[in-house]
Amino acid sequence: MGKYTKLALTVNVVVFSLIFLLHLFRIISGFEVRFGSLIIPNWISYIALVVALVLIYLNYKGL
Repeated sequence: MGKYTKLALTVNVVVFSLIFLLHLFRIISGFEVRFGSLIIPNWISYIALVVALVLIYLNYKGL
């Protein structure tokens, strides 16, 4: 494995971990996200949490 591949996987793990933590914070705090008049439901964060966790695992496994 090249050093750039390992660097890319590490960056991916860090970015997806931040996304995971932001969605976890949204779930715990009940923070409301709006885009104009559109309110994003909280159940979207549950799906994003699972997806981020899977991506973290797959990228970490590749290290």
